[in-house]
Amino acid sequence: MVKVLEGKMRKKIFDLTGKFYGNYSFGNIYHILFSDEELLNLKLYLKQDLLKSKVLKKIKNYHIMDVGPGRHSIVFHKLGAKKISHYDISKEQVKRVKKYLKAKSLYKKISSYNKNLVKDKLPKEKFDFIFLNGILQHFSDVSKGLHNCANSLKINRKIWCYFYRSGTFRWFVNSMIRDLIKNIKIDEAFYSSALVHSYGKVSDLTVSEIMDDLFVPHINLFTPYQYKIFMEEIGFKLVKKINIKNFKNIDHKNSHHSGVMVFEKIKETKKIELIPKKKLLSKVNSINQLNKKYYKSHLKIKECINLFDQLKRQLKKNKSKILVWSLILSLNKISNKLYYTGKEFPPDYENLKKSLVVAIKFLKTIK
Repeated sequence: MVKVLEGKMRKKIFDLTGKFYGNYSFGNIYHILFSDEELLNLKLYLKQDLLKSKVLKKIKNYHIMDVGPGRHSIVFHKLGAKKISHYDISKEQVKRVKKYLKAKSLYKKISSYNKNLVKDKLPKEKFDFIFLNGILQHFSDVSKGLHNCANSLKINRKIWCYFYRSGTFRWFVNSMIRDLIKNIKIDEAFYSSALVHSYGKVSDLTVSEIMDDLFVPHINLFTPYQYKIFMEEIGFKLVKKINIKNFKNIDHKNSHHSGVMVFEKIKETKKIELIPKKKLLSKVNSINQLNKKYYKSHLKIKECINLFDQLKRQLKKNKSKILVWSLILSLNKISNKLYYTGKEFPPDYENLKKSLVVAIKFLKTIK
């Protein structure tokens, strides 16, 4: 009986990411993502990505695997790919993609499947190029999901891995936000964000971005080095780095919040059971951005963590949801400056400290 219940609970957890993206983020802006204008813009970016990967000239002979909302699949077709297999964890999103494919008569070139790549096994060595753009960190188990994809790639072919980078300012602040968000209902946050940023329009880019940072069920954070070690262990070599200037574990000052690593498969994928546990991209090895042991020589960062700990202690005495939600919105602007102001650097410790200090003061004032 216990095993049956555990199985049901696991299934429910897996399904949360699909429901989230189908309704609160990306799914809420589907009509924008699949507009002719957006697809044209995406074509320019994707073409550059394929050039950097040294894949563009070969694409006409390639069967490509794309994971996510599906818009990249459309652009891969526009760029001349032989065939595209699209996968997404969201049932709602796959329905939308299939409807688009039917309307545009693209279903013979592009196939769309509702799959959870952590648990649904892919065919072995089927694809010529696998495109994982902003997917990896949202797998419930990054090792299993990435291994499943890697096993489905042909030998001497490449996989594109975009991921959120541990040790960067954005995910440091966002970790505070996700700690605070636990008592905020997702629907209230969704509609509140729409009121604040788009006069109640839920199908808004900013609303989608906020929900993605705050409520996506999984944000697993690893360093570029951890990804490199894992991929080498299972039979790949690193052939290209993008937005990765160094392999530092902590670099708030210069490192972009995300990075791309392109790997080439050089031999048959090693079974995941044979990989040492310390090399797995597992929850145990995922890095807690608020753990002070990582910041022994970073006094400004430690000061912010101490203030955040003080805030949490104060929240045990006064659980003001209005003030907490206001603080969350304030911190989101600090953590995601690239989206709001177009500039990611420098890290804004001063306003982070100011927001935390003021929130603590207000909590002490409110009875």
